[in-house]
Amino acid sequence: MVNPHLRPAHHADLAAAVEEISRLRWALRQVITLADDAPTLTDQQLRGRLLALVSDAR
Repeated sequence: MVNPHLRPAHHADLAAAVEEISRLRWALRQVITLADDAPTLTDQQLRGRLLALVSDAR
């Protein structure tokens, strides 16, 4: 009997989950860095960084 946890589809699901978690961790690090930098940024700089973050996240 084949162990269902070793099916290729299961590995693909795990790989997709790992990729999504990595992407979300990257985005969270970027938001935290931006929050740390925000007090020293002008409104225009903050808007620019937020737009860049949104663009990179897509």
